[in-house]
Amino acid sequence: MSGEHTYTNPVLTGFHPDPSIIRVGEDYYMVNSTFQYFPAIVISHSKDLVHWKIIGHGITENEGLDLSDINDSHGIWAPDISYHNGTFYIFATPRLNGPTVINGR
Repeated sequence: MSGEHTYTNPVLTGFHPDPSIIRVGEDYYMVNSTFQYFPAIVISHSKDLVHWKIIGHGITENEGLDLSDINDSHGIWAPDISYHNGTFYIFATPRLNGPTVINGR
């Protein structure tokens, strides 16, 4: 396989953490965490898992989702993308400000 069609890890370089990828027909779709940055949840498209293009964001309006005072590394975490009966679904975890508890501390 030539270098043009070989993917490396990460499949999309730069700030694209926690990728979730699905295949629908011949197309691949990926979502990524955006933490406290807005618009939230980057959505990318690829035909070959090598060449990706950002096609939008899962959350584009901040009504009901004020991330302006969210601490670093909090916000929208680890989105998951799925597809069923012609509809795409994205689920994500909102990590709000508050104490971080590790091993009971």
